[in-house]
Amino acid sequence: MEIVELRVHGVHGTSPGSMLGVSDGEVGQVAGDSLTGLYRADDPGDLPYRDLAGTRVSVEAYSWGALTSGVQGVLGWLKRALWLLLLPFALANLAYWARLGVGRPTGTARWGARAVRVSGLLLTSFMVLTPCVIAIDMVTWQCYRFGAPACSRLPTQLDVLAGWSPTQRLAAGTLVPMLLVALLWFLSRQSLMRYEAPFVDPWGVDDSAPVRPILRDPDLWQGKERTQRLQRLHLSVGVCTVVGFSGAHVLAAADAPVTVLATTVAAALVALAAIFLATVSHRTDLENRPPVPHPTQTRVWSLVNRCERGGFRCGEWLREHVEPRVDWLLVAALAVYAVHVLVLIGYRGDIDQSIDYYGRNLWFIAVFVLLTVLHLSVFAGGRMPTPAAIGLVVLPVVSAAVAAAYLFSRNQFRGDNLLLAVFVVLSFFTFLTLWHYRMSGRPEQAWHGAGASVLLAGGAWVSLLLTSGTVIASANYLNGPEHSVGDLVSHSAAPGASTASGATPTRFVATGDVTLVHAEVTVDGAGVTLHGGTVRVDGLSALDDLGTSAVVRARASTRVLGGELLVRGDSVAFQDSCVGIGSGDVGWLDEPCTAESARFGPLGTLAVPGRLLHLDPDSAVLLDNTNPPQATLVVPQVLIWTPIAQLAWLLLVGLVLIASMVLYGRTAGRLIGDFLPAEDGPWPDSLVPVRDRAGARAARRTAGMAHRAERLLDLMGLVTAPVALVLIVMAASGEPPWFYAEWTRSYATLAMYVVVAMSAGLALLGSQLRRSENARKAAGVLWDLTTFWPRAAHPLAPPCYAERVVPELETRTRWALGPADAPEPRLVVLSGHSQGSLIVAAMASRLGDDDLARVRIVTYGSQIRDLYGRVFPRVFGPDAIGYAPTTGVRKLRDPFPDVPREDTPGIGVPPPGSLLRRLTDHGSSWINLFRRSDPLGYRVFSDRDSHLDRPVPEVPLEQRGDPGPRVMTHSGYQHTRTYRDVVASWTGEHVVEDPVGTGDLPSLPPG
Repeated sequence: MEIVELRVHGVHGTSPGSMLGVSDGEVGQVAGDSLTGLYRADDPGDLPYRDLAGTRVSVEAYSWGALTSGVQGVLGWLKRALWLLLLPFALANLAYWARLGVGRPTGTARWGARAVRVSGLLLTSFMVLTPCVIAIDMVTWQCYRFGAPACSRLPTQLDVLAGWSPTQRLAAGTLVPMLLVALLWFLSRQSLMRYEAPFVDPWGVDDSAPVRPILRDPDLWQGKERTQRLQRLHLSVGVCTVVGFSGAHVLAAADAPVTVLATTVAAALVALAAIFLATVSHRTDLENRPPVPHPTQTRVWSLVNRCERGGFRCGEWLREHVEPRVDWLLVAALAVYAVHVLVLIGYRGDIDQSIDYYGRNLWFIAVFVLLTVLHLSVFAGGRMPTPAAIGLVVLPVVSAAVAAAYLFSRNQFRGDNLLLAVFVVLSFFTFLTLWHYRMSGRPEQAWHGAGASVLLAGGAWVSLLLTSGTVIASANYLNGPEHSVGDLVSHSAAPGASTASGATPTRFVATGDVTLVHAEVTVDGAGVTLHGGTVRVDGLSALDDLGTSAVVRARASTRVLGGELLVRGDSVAFQDSCVGIGSGDVGWLDEPCTAESARFGPLGTLAVPGRLLHLDPDSAVLLDNTNPPQATLVVPQVLIWTPIAQLAWLLLVGLVLIASMVLYGRTAGRLIGDFLPAEDGPWPDSLVPVRDRAGARAARRTAGMAHRAERLLDLMGLVTAPVALVLIVMAASGEPPWFYAEWTRSYATLAMYVVVAMSAGLALLGSQLRRSENARKAAGVLWDLTTFWPRAAHPLAPPCYAERVVPELETRTRWALGPADAPEPRLVVLSGHSQGSLIVAAMASRLGDDDLARVRIVTYGSQIRDLYGRVFPRVFGPDAIGYAPTTGVRKLRDPFPDVPREDTPGIGVPPPGSLLRRLTDHGSSWINLFRRSDPLGYRVFSDRDSHLDRPVPEVPLEQRGDPGPRVMTHSGYQHTRTYRDVVASWTGEHVVEDPVGTGDLPSLPPG
């Protein structure tokens, strides 16, 4: 009988040679390309500890590591580093698959899918807001306000913006966020072409059951069409965010003509937003099955008919008639952007430059509040009765809106009222926490079934960290060396100058030499009056409106309309100016001031009676401060509070982690390290050499701590949620922290530096991927988890490698099996390590019953049950795989299940339709291997050792004085005696005895 052993490893086994146990030069590729491929040893006799002579056994290794961390070249590593910035999108995508209702054709499940996808749209908008604030608000508005450069750090080539109108500068600023949108499009397009190309399954999935596991769905790994449509939606949202961010400010600062056009643009944005929300579902979504039959009425009558029958029918009509045209949404958004830019470039009206950038704080608050509302709906969906879930979302939102409107209308959102708001939100959080832990149930699922909301909240928190760090670092750089991070403000002081918009005239004080350049001046009985040109001064300050000597603020260069300028001496110099003396007739001002004019003087001095220069209220005069003090840039209020909240979060999380580690080390960690099963047990993993027992104990304790990662994340969530809620309340107050307590200014400075350092650390991690093997492994584990899943919620997340890997592996398996009615049967041994065990399980689920009868599965270092099964219960849960449900989260005090109990239930009877049930019903087998020192590997079938979950010694036995190898953790399973015994029981090959000193273990008992 021909047998193919097909090994599929996780990211740690990207080298085909290491997978087979030989050097990379001794393997040859038999199928695939540079990204994925199948490899065999050039000489099968070279495989370590295998005697394949006289057998018809072939050993192949399937390598897919290049899809995650195994890349080459500078450009490849740059792409992987950029993927770190897409982590919020990846977490949102994970939230889609972690929902309790995924794949269920119910209204609750469809709403949950819609809520996660809309949250993904908001995260995209949040990311695009970052360059909007930097390029549009800080650079084109603040750094060049009043037509003069105010940010010395900017290159002088950009000073040309000072001569442009405010709307033209805003139009130029929109190019930067649009470049980000273009970059997201490029990355998404490249990954779609290389990773998620269409795959046509010539065999299909043999399953006629009315309800099948998600892993058996024929369209699960063919999401290119859905991803492309979502890509258009997200790019359209990014474009509309750019238009809305710049257009809202124009509406607030401009006069009527541009307001009409801007309102038209805003209406187009609202219409596009409505379409976005109506089309976030897709016909291939698992929740839309079984399909609803389409009646044959006309479109209008069909719409009425279906809306009368329920919301799902309306959604079905939208999917039928709107989805085919959804690609036009991006074209429409780009058209809106083009019109918007043309309006900004061509507008010649007045713009009030004295106001702060409109809505800079409101944008972030609105996005974060909407994310919180959607998070609550995902948190409650499927775990509460529908009326209670709706009330949980609606009641707090309405109450908060009413309270905020009342307090803001009375300007009372501070002091005791602010403390009351904080008390209310914390009370609401306490209520949800008590319900979550005491009434929600579901101990067999991660976070009591709230995995989707936890992942969604994590995505929002990381996104806020990246945004706040980037904006604050940019503002600190633009502020120049004379300012520190703690000088950032959320409101600019009202300018003391009258501007071209016609504000009340104000008095100014000039210091140092004063020179009139290209000016038009009249001198008469009223004194010296300027009718245009530039007044160049060494220093400039503005007096308050009462005319006292108190300085309102130091001024940079600014254009003013009317007022008075107090000079230091009795005369000023002029250059290339026209001066009319002794006449009140100013008709000559209609003539150009050129060298041919009789009043033109290239150089000269002008006496100034009373040391006052009068500024013509009908002509703009530029007061040019040659040594302007840099005004502190204004950043959104929420981004000032965010570093403070995140530093507090970091300190609290640090304390929680330290306390957790101490508690674990004194309780469960000690017992796990000391656990040694009876030496006469079936698997003598207690036979660890005396010299290596300390290392083995330490490895077991470390693994036990890693196995309790869910508990640690749960504790971190208890810290994160209240901090985030308080952050929203405090940021919405409209005041900086030091308004309430002056000591917070120093704390804020430290917090902002910490947040910048955290964001820089994330970028540094990306840069280390190319140089550090440990960094690549850490990133590989992260990408293994996040990029396994199809991009059903966020198309701009890192690409899904499984959409390529699972079909390819299925094709190879079916080829190796051959036809079921062949004269000579064939057998395939599927061997999956770590993430490879997930790939093997997903692929095997697609095989028909006849094929499964000729398949044997061995997994090792697997996360199927304790990680994927708990976080994604609908996909890898007990009903889909067939294992015994987990008994709950692993506690810090309790060593179970790292230390098994005698009364632990066994596997039991697998549910009908599960993978294990289908295997056993057809005489097949699935064995899982694990080490107690493996931080990433777990049992797959239950919480106890059994004939299906077999422990592997972490230290091979010592013989004849040989020192023996190091303590093994997550790798090397395929070269152990335990693994060879399992495979030999299926292939019939002779089990090679280990050479001296490598660990000759006794054979496993039968069964």
